[in-house]
Amino acid sequence: MRGVQREDGAPRLAPTLSTTGSPAKAEARSSAGRACFRRRLLALLLAVPGLFTAAPGLVVAPTALLLGALGLFAALPAAADVLVSNLGQTTDDNFTQSYHPTRQEDTSGSGRFLQWSLVISLDRSNLAQQFTTGSNSQGYILDSIELQLTRQNANRRIVVVEIWSSSNSGTPNAKLHDLTGPAIQPAGTNTLTFTAPANTVLSANTSYFVVFYRGPSRGSDLLNRASTTPTVTASASEDSSGLSGWSIANRLQYNYYFFDGVERDGNGNILWSNDANRAFQIRVNGSVVPGEPTGLTVTPGNAKLDLSWTAPTGTVTGYDVHYTSASKTGSSAVADDAAVQTGNTATAATGWLAVTRSGTTATQAISSLSNGTTYRVRVRAKKSSVNSAWVFGTGTPKAPPAAPTDLDVIGVEESLTVTWTASTSTGSAAPTYYEVAFDVATNAVTELRYTKRTESGTATSLTIDSD
Repeated sequence: MRGVQREDGAPRLAPTLSTTGSPAKAEARSSAGRACFRRRLLALLLAVPGLFTAAPGLVVAPTALLLGALGLFAALPAAADVLVSNLGQTTDDNFTQSYHPTRQEDTSGSGRFLQWSLVISLDRSNLAQQFTTGSNSQGYILDSIELQLTRQNANRRIVVVEIWSSSNSGTPNAKLHDLTGPAIQPAGTNTLTFTAPANTVLSANTSYFVVFYRGPSRGSDLLNRASTTPTVTASASEDSSGLSGWSIANRLQYNYYFFDGVERDGNGNILWSNDANRAFQIRVNGSVVPGEPTGLTVTPGNAKLDLSWTAPTGTVTGYDVHYTSASKTGSSAVADDAAVQTGNTATAATGWLAVTRSGTTATQAISSLSNGTTYRVRVRAKKSSVNSAWVFGTGTPKAPPAAPTDLDVIGVEESLTVTWTASTSTGSAAPTYYEVAFDVATNAVTELRYTKRTESGTATSLTIDSD
């Protein structure tokens, strides 16, 4: 763990080792009247494959599976949302010029108390500001942290920023992530951005700390100082641009090390003070991890699978759809969360393949598949480059059955009976139902407007009534 550099022999910042969890068609009807129905009907019998039906066994409604978040998220979007901020609140300069009630300039008891600007200077204290995430069950992706800092000179020690977990007592507990700051941290009061590593996940309803301190020395004398103080606000409010449920703690925290090194309690734990009754001004940027799609349905067809699903709530910018014929068990197993294959040699038998698609339509046809082969499919939602968990399904494409033969039509008063010889296809290729298409005789076969289906794939007749 990277520690805090100190001036004049201050020891490194050493956090406790404990961590907290983050953690069918329209009904038949006659448009030409009963007379036309009796005398001028043209019937066409169609054997329909399983791709036109939602028969049990052919439509799969898979159970959604939530995978480990870190393995599923892609690179962060270029422009993140504001998750929470208090940078828009009024900066309290009067407070920083006021005096701490107990901390003195030296240990001699001179009675000269320190201004708060010195107590919370990075040359005297390690600093921390707590924030709490919202309730999105999928969590959040952290993009960056912004701090408002006042620096006397750009060539002084830089500011180092980290994300820490929170202890049960509400103090910084253990470092989770190093953030990358700007190479040059200029003089004056500026808002500086510190970028989180890719795929940094923040759990829902969880408190974290932005911990910041001075970096390594840049030389002697003034170059050994940070000469940096963060701005504070007395406001307990957050900026209106943040997400619902997020908050920033109303009290900053600091670990004073100037005289005796890192302050610790009787058990050797780092001692964090929160007696300032002010908050450091920060902005937390990132993205909401979208929820996964629901109700994934896989309908087999001739050398294809038709997928449909229900979009999650919130903003979605697209979907990833992958498929594979590989098993997830055995010597050539391909795991549910395995990376998608790339390159010209990739096949469905060796791993996941991506379907080329764009837009936010919650349907997808996967074509050029092998009939009789079972395929696994997975779908996830995307918001910019942030991905949801996968949902999974399976389906087996099948060729259409052989057409029925010996079609016969018998017309009687106000009804029509159609008979045929059943399709010769059996097993998985057998039809699941038959469909009769009909209309007045003046319409072309390709333009028949009415249809009626049998209830099963074993029927050899169908009666159509005028109503």
